[in-house]
Amino acid sequence: MKDSIGNHETGDEPAIVIVRGKHYRDSEELYEKYRLGCKPLLRKYGVQIVAIGSGCESCYTTEIYPGCLILQFPNVRTADDFFNDPEYIFLKENYRDKVYEEIHISLFRLQGLPEK
Repeated sequence: MKDSIGNHETGDEPAIVIVRGKHYRDSEELYEKYRLGCKPLLRKYGVQIVAIGSGCESCYTTEIYPGCLILQFPNVRTADDFFNDPEYIFLKENYRDKVYEEIHISLFRLQGLPEK
């Protein structure tokens, strides 16, 4: 099955979304509105926040962003539904787009974890 973009096979594997970005200066108030508005949507779609942090400089990193977030969705289809939800689109257009000077979002299917 294809997702809304038409280029991902979808299944029951969890989907991971990685968000990396840099906020505009003095955008904390708008970001807080975006964050609070997303909370009920995250619950609605069964999204887990895996990690929140900031990038670190090292000899092997190629990009460093002060804001990093990893989300786990039940599957790619659910991630598509979340990002296409009219409530999310409202939050994106009214808050997220005004908060982020630069943003990068990656999506991938979790196909397993390495053995320990």
